[in-house]
Amino acid sequence: MWGVDLRLHELLFGQPVPLTSRLDCIRSMYHVYSDYVSKLEREPDSEIETGFYMWWDLTLRGFWDSSRRTWRGDASKLDAESRVLLDVLFETLTRILAIPNQASQLSALHGLGHLHHPQVHDAVQRFIDTNPPGFSLK
Repeated sequence: MWGVDLRLHELLFGQPVPLTSRLDCIRSMYHVYSDYVSKLEREPDSEIETGFYMWWDLTLRGFWDSSRRTWRGDASKLDAESRVLLDVLFETLTRILAIPNQASQLSALHGLGHLHHPQVHDAVQRFIDTNPPGFSLK
């Protein structure tokens, strides 16, 4: 997964893998942040942190670039399967956003910025409203 040519999106969004398995895989990504990233003792902006921050950029680019989907953002034109995937991606990212850890939250905010889900604006606004400016959670 962390190779030169990260192609996780091919497994997550490709037809050969059953939808239930792909949804379970997306949901399980929460645990990477809750059980690992949030417990790392690291220097800010470390390479490992950057990798988890960019995870969603690469994954969501793969989602929107797929030949079955519209380019970045028109959820109303997604087929039923793609809409389920989009909703589970949103669910997972909002769960990660709720982890009281800045590295996890920054990763989730970055991912939400690439998600183009219709509820992203409201979720991010709630986060802003409930966290101090320049939040600094450990």
